[in-house]
Amino acid sequence: LCFYNPVGLVYRNLICGNFRYLDKLGIHQADEGSLTPKNPCAIEQVEKWLKEQGFLIASQSGIRVFSDYVLAKRGGNLSPEDVLKTELNYSTKEPYKRLGRYFHIVAINTNEN
Repeated sequence: LCFYNPVGLVYRNLICGNFRYLDKLGIHQADEGSLTPKNPCAIEQVEKWLKEQGFLIASQSGIRVFSDYVLAKRGGNLSPEDVLKTELNYSTKEPYKRLGRYFHIVAINTNEN
């Protein structure tokens, strides 16, 4: 299961200085023509839904935990291979995984049908 992470949305807007979005707490407004998903889901809420339905969470990772936030590409950020390697390294580590623009959960259905 992969979904848009509201923490990543807030963090990105903080970094970019888009404080007017954050002033409307609980309301998500994407810029006109933006590709930003309109319905981010809180990680804790998705975990709760899965557990309530009898799923066991096998693994979790953040997707794009830092590369989306880099405003000036320099150093290692100029190398796509290094960015990917570093993204994968931090994608499963706290607190970085929870900063990802997207969040990925692998869950196992434990219901016996």
